[in-house]
Amino acid sequence: MECIAKNNIFEVKMALISKLLDCIMIVQLYAPKILPASRLDSYMSSGWFRSSYMLYRSEVMCISEDVREVINIRLHLDKHTFSKSLQKILKQNGKRFEVKIQPLALTEAHERLYQQQKGKFKGFIFDKLAHFFHVAPDSTHEPIFETYEVGVYEGDKLVAVSFFDVGKKCLVSLLGLYDMAYSKYSLGIYTMLLEIQHGQETARKFYYPGYIISGDSTFDYKLKIGNFQYYDWRGWWRNADDIPPEGETLTRYRQKMQALAEALAYQHISSKKILYPFFSFGYLSFGVRNPSFYSLDHRQEDEVWLMAGYSAEDDAYMLAFVRQYMDVNVPNMTCTADFYNQEVYCMKMLDYDNILIETSDLAQLMQKIAEVC
Repeated sequence: MECIAKNNIFEVKMALISKLLDCIMIVQLYAPKILPASRLDSYMSSGWFRSSYMLYRSEVMCISEDVREVINIRLHLDKHTFSKSLQKILKQNGKRFEVKIQPLALTEAHERLYQQQKGKFKGFIFDKLAHFFHVAPDSTHEPIFETYEVGVYEGDKLVAVSFFDVGKKCLVSLLGLYDMAYSKYSLGIYTMLLEIQHGQETARKFYYPGYIISGDSTFDYKLKIGNFQYYDWRGWWRNADDIPPEGETLTRYRQKMQALAEALAYQHISSKKILYPFFSFGYLSFGVRNPSFYSLDHRQEDEVWLMAGYSAEDDAYMLAFVRQYMDVNVPNMTCTADFYNQEVYCMKMLDYDNILIETSDLAQLMQKIAEVC
């Protein structure tokens, strides 16, 4: 009884903290040392997702040459039934392949599928599958997450695999891989269907397949599975049929950045829009937290840039000198090739060298820019 009471108190606290933080933080990161199943439920219900050994929440990301909204989705398992087309995939593949659901146990066959497919992923990519799960063959650390795999076999050959974490009431899909030679069998969808079936058979309430991205259809295939809900970043789950083109935070961000761009053009101030994919690093320790900004009188080779930008969290414009440090080298990770387009992205670590002004008044910002430029 005491344990149940503690879990209920934790879930209430998480809900309250989530609603408060929604208003002030567009990125949150948490690296748990232990994570009971009921706490995983609470984090997932508050719009978090898992990335390696960390839990992560971000309203926006830099991807596909823009700042885009992250839209977390989930499926009610107790209300879900498969469409006829999905039932057909289950039936046909069930006759052809053997399925094994078991605790995570990485092998060379898993790595082969990962290396074959990782070129399709966007953004930050782990060099090896083991790095995604933060495991090593000689690791003595107890796993933080309870992770399982759905393996699809043709004879002894692993042709597809997906991975998921389990909470007390939820199943969290992490990653799906399949042999490209078997593309006609829709194995990526098939493993998701098997995960959902497993969630229903084990009396889980929710299935979390990650997120989709506003203005980028890369992940929209997930929506074909069923009637999803989406997280509105204000603590509520709503019908996915009602997803707006953009959420409030990103809409406000775009409007403010557009107003800044027009003001710079009106005053004939030379500027260049920069996307900064590493802005979330600023929430870990130090660094620029602007996912995009305008570099004034821009010269790529300069060590220090004068930047003008907008902070959605503070609802304020800023003018600052930012310093380029070393190239960002994240252990065991690489980035997709499109990130290295210097006309669009900055791939060096940036930090604020000197913040000259922070203000909600655009006219005041422009006056300060005129003084500096």
